Amino acid sequence: MEALSNASVAALIAFGWCALAIRLGPLLGFVDAPDGVLKNHQRAAVPLGGVGLFLGIHTGLSVTGHLDPWLLIGTLVLVVTGLADDRFGLSPLIRLSVATAAGAIMALGERSLWWALALIVLVVLCVNAVNLIDGIDALAGSTAAITLAGMAVLAYRRGVPDWLLPVAGSASMIGFLVWNRPPARVFLGDNGAYLTGSLLAYTSLIIAREPWEALIGVALAGYPLFDLGVTVLRRLRSGLALFAGDRDHTYDRLHRLAGWSTGRVSAIIALAQAFWVVVLISVELLAGPGAGVGVAFGLGLPTIVWATGRRV
Repeated sequence: MEALSNASVAALIAFGWCALAIRLGPLLGFVDAPDGVLKNHQRAAVPLGGVGLFLGIHTGLSVTGHLDPWLLIGTLVLVVTGLADDRFGLSPLIRLSVATAAGAIMALGERSLWWALALIVLVVLCVNAVNLIDGIDALAGSTAAITLAGMAVLAYRRGVPDWLLPVAGSASMIGFLVWNRPPARVFLGDNGAYLTGSLLAYTSLIIAREPWEALIGVALAGYPLFDLGVTVLRRLRSGLALFAGDRDHTYDRLHRLAGWSTGRVSAIIALAQAFWVVVLISVELLAGPGAGVGVAFGLGLPTIVWATGRRV
């Protein structure tokens, strides 16, 4: 019953905020218009989805008595920074510094040093990973919703007290996706990408009872980290700036290769992410976390290297 209340409230609030944001965004100057270069979406949209996710997640946790004040403050810092980035543009150094600080804030409620250090690193990685894949309608939101649902299952099976956090996160994503489906009317924006990345990072660690068990949570992130790895290696090989934008991500290549619509690309990647999550959780439950991690890295790392060398 707790899970139903948590998910219902989170989804409804995210959905309601996005409906309001469509009218509110233009009044506040938050409109993301196509430019034919890096922004190839079909029509102007409002990049305020992260605010709805923030409200949905923390309200959902509040109604079931699971609100985490340090998580609330840390994600608030990221959402506010993302809003400033969406509206005015911030330098990579500022974004990196804020992500590091937010990770440190979110870790204040934990006792172990390894947990705090791992969280700071993961927040920085996942924030950038989600930001990179948030280039076509419904892609980042659908993969995050699937990943968080899988993490919720794993957390519940492990008896993790905070298992309702990924439930609220996945439900909020679903409420947001109603407005983010192609052609999207609401985007995550940087505010939503930063929040989503931090949520994936935080959840991957709360399901870990021991340091090595965190690896399966990280591996569940799947596609966002895959695209991050491919992008970093590709830019290093090509001598491109790591923080420069481009239209040569794996989803862009798939779009060019198959000639599919962006909606179809997002759907195919979401299905692949769902398959990945189901396989890893099944292996973890049947053979233990070590087996799941072995499968993840045995398949993931060679695929990243292979994809880096592809030219579509």
